[in-house]
Amino acid sequence: MSFNMDQYKQLFIEEAKEHIDNLTRGLLIVEKDPGNIDAINVLFRSAHTLKGSSAMMGFKDIAELTHKMEDVLDGIRKSGRVSSELVNILLECVDALTCRLDKLQNGIDEEIDIASLMEKLNRFQVIEDAKPQERIEDKKDAGNDSRESEGQIYQVDVKLSSDCIFRALRACMIIDRLSEKGEVLKTFPSKEDIERDNVGHEIRILIRSNVGDIDLRKCVESICEVESVSIMQVRNAEEFTNHGRACEQREDSYKPMFDTRISQTVRIHFKHLDKLMNLVGELVINKIALLQAISSSNQEYLKRVAGSIDRLVTELQDLVTRIRMVPVSQIFDRFPRLVRDLSLKKNKKVELLMEGREIEVDRTVLDEIGEPLVHLIRNCIDHGIEPPEERIKYGKNPVGLIRLVARREGDHVLIEVEDDGAGIDPEKIKRTA
Repeated sequence: MSFNMDQYKQLFIEEAKEHIDNLTRGLLIVEKDPGNIDAINVLFRSAHTLKGSSAMMGFKDIAELTHKMEDVLDGIRKSGRVSSELVNILLECVDALTCRLDKLQNGIDEEIDIASLMEKLNRFQVIEDAKPQERIEDKKDAGNDSRESEGQIYQVDVKLSSDCIFRALRACMIIDRLSEKGEVLKTFPSKEDIERDNVGHEIRILIRSNVGDIDLRKCVESICEVESVSIMQVRNAEEFTNHGRACEQREDSYKPMFDTRISQTVRIHFKHLDKLMNLVGELVINKIALLQAISSSNQEYLKRVAGSIDRLVTELQDLVTRIRMVPVSQIFDRFPRLVRDLSLKKNKKVELLMEGREIEVDRTVLDEIGEPLVHLIRNCIDHGIEPPEERIKYGKNPVGLIRLVARREGDHVLIEVEDDGAGIDPEKIKRTA
């Protein structure tokens, strides 16, 4: 059987960009809240998964850089310390990875020069290691340990699709996702076998968790190339071990009672949606022509058929329109990083408040409004919001506020950008002109 590696390269790029977004969002959160264990864990998992997937795809530079980032993030997780300087370095790494993926997307397989980034991370790691280490005394984390020890034990059987090439990568992703829901106690194959790429199409995991089997199933089914999932409660780890040995002895012939449901989500290339929309448009034209052709006759049967076509076309139009809709968060989530970088550059303190991130608009519209919103936000920081000392002088909060709001008004979506600064001085504009 032959496989199209380009297809898996595109899949890697799409999933890698999701992890890049997680890294960017997480770093901005941790910079403000170093004790946010959940955010730190998400950062660590994204770096870990990206390291594994890039290594399997043969992208050595990405794997090495994310491996070093993973080490640094693990240090943050253990010490509970993070500085803006470290966040700047990690964001610089994220930018390099983004550039690498963008080039890869355009067919350019050009390795990035990671030497300077690795040197910065190594230098910072040496500085941090020289400091006395203090573990985070996080009650929430302790609470999680307590809850996990009291949780129900589940055996999760996962079957990968028959044409899945990177089975070890999928196994890592499944284990990582499940670890977010509880404590992974055991796996079959073992984690050592997975690291050696010794993975078949069936994976068995023992997890202690407080979430129900429905949530666990959704968690696993959200991963690509998962064909089926079966979940059952077990009394203890020994029961799982016996099952695991039996599974190992008959790996080729083992037929577990897998659930027949598959993942409820798929990735669709946008050009296919455009083509589908064009076909629907042609169908609408033909429907109108058919209605006109029978308008002068009394052929009730044809009218009923035309009525059915009318209904189906309307439903199809609505469906395609919904498929094209995406939340404005896909654009909004780029702006916290922009605001952070610009405010540092201008020596200003600025907070970004976003509302209505869940509002959906057509993808084409979203692509068009991104650049104008960037300019508006730049203007807020460059010309609207005053420096901290000036704001204090006039009795204002030294931290300026930018509000980015999306809301629906009838059939329209309104997006507003507002800041609490003094604004542009008209007299200054006149003098400049």
